[in-house]
Formats: sequence, C-alpha cells, structure tokens
Amino acid sequence: MSLPIGSGTRRLIDGAAAAAGFTLRHAVTVGLPITVFNPVRRGTGAAIVPAHTLPRWARDDLVARRLVGPSLSSEIGIIRLRERALSPAAQGLLALARQHLGKA
Repeated sequence: MSLPIGSGTRRLIDGAAAAAGFTLRHAVTVGLPITVFNPVRRGTGAAIVPAHTLPRWARDDLVARRLVGPSLSSEIGIIRLRERALSPAAQGLLALARQHLGKA
C-alpha cells in the first residue's frame, strides 16, 4: 500500500528504492497516510510510512519496524510575505520551528 505517486513521501520512498536497485510494486494507492492503517490491521496490506504518521490508537495493534539504510529525510520551510508582520499565532509557529528544527 502506498500514497499517490505525486506525494512527497511516495517520491522519497520510490527514490530510495530505486537507489537501492529495486522497484516497489504498489498494489493499492490511498489518498491519506491514515488510510493505510486499517487494511494493515486487518492483515490485507503492508506499508512504508513516516514514523510520525503512526497514530497512537494503532500502536497496540500494529508492529512498526524502522527501516535501516539508506536514511530518508526531507526539507521543510516556512514561507511568509516580507512586507507583512506575522500574526501572534504565526510568530509562535516560527519560534517553535526554530526551537525544534534549528534557526534558518
């Protein structure tokens, strides 16, 4: 099971597979990461998903294994208008991002 071909997660996973010399066969494509968990819980599928997408309610039912080598990562960014001041909520988000992800 996988996310749509246009999703960043799918491109990242497919790219890592290609770099390792193989192609994944995606039998079922779903629109949202949360959608993969119920079929997996029923034993009708398996999926490669980012660790943070595993919901708390599924952690007792599902077995998750960390993939080793190659490490997968992606970059994120915050975009804002130069001439406009940030709202208090946006200022809080930027502060949290800098605190947890590093100042950029």
